[in-house]
Amino acid sequence: MKSNHVFLLGLCCVWLLTGCEAQITAHVMATLTASAPTGVPLTPTPTIPPLPTDTPTPSGEPQEYAGSFSYGFEVVAFKPCGTDEVWWVNGEPAAMTDLRARYAALTKTMQPVYVRARGLISERGTYGHLGGYQREFYLQDVLEVRVKQSGDCE
Repeated sequence: MKSNHVFLLGLCCVWLLTGCEAQITAHVMATLTASAPTGVPLTPTPTIPPLPTDTPTPSGEPQEYAGSFSYGFEVVAFKPCGTDEVWWVNGEPAAMTDLRARYAALTKTMQPVYVRARGLISERGTYGHLGGYQREFYLQDVLEVRVKQSGDCE
């Protein structure tokens, strides 16, 4: 008898985790409620609402930007010349692949390089890993990637 309850409990867990709580029959719920160790009736877990989608997206005319770029674990950072801001980099798949390949050919992970690129910037906010970036730079075209030199960004 106990193995039936364990089986039913496991089945209910699968249904709950897959979002099928509406399919749990009254008989199954009654059986589980009667066998619950605390005697507290079981209720289905509420459905988790979707994440908000009100994050501003980059828009406007693409502009050319130059600055320092670093790439590595949970870091895709661009620090444009003339500002203290650091932007999260996202973008067109082909442009992102090009940027990562050119970066890897020049340096090791997390070492900054000089980049000139064209793209769009978002409104100020929180972007990227753990919201640690002030804007998002939507990369559309990589114009130049090279080792940083003295005089860059002056």
